[in-house]
Amino acid sequence: MAIRYRVAQRAEAGVKGGGTPQYYAVASKRELADFRELAQRMEQRSSATSADAMLIFYNLASLIPELIKQGKSVKLDGIGIISGTLISEGKDSPEEVTSRSIKGIKLHFLPDVEMKINLKDCEFEKVK
Repeated sequence: MAIRYRVAQRAEAGVKGGGTPQYYAVASKRELADFRELAQRMEQRSSATSADAMLIFYNLASLIPELIKQGKSVKLDGIGIISGTLISEGKDSPEEVTSRSIKGIKLHFLPDVEMKINLKDCEFEKVK
């Protein structure tokens, strides 16, 4: 199955007034695969039941934030590394930076090399 894309017009980055518009391929009509679909597919590929897989997924969903809050990154072999990065206000001096400067956390995902290799042979289909 191919990844569907459409063509989108975008302004030139960093050019006042938008510059000369450029056209880019952007992913289109993506569907979500949820825990249930993943569990059913895993059941077809292994001796684990879909209930076993769901148990693991729900545990991961609660464990990952718990570990991120402890300042850890989570490495899922063959998938990638999930880390927390801070959203912080800029200050004029290092002394001014305190925990109050931190406005939040966002998640960063670094895909595993194996995952990237497995995605190199993608096929693409233009939608109208």
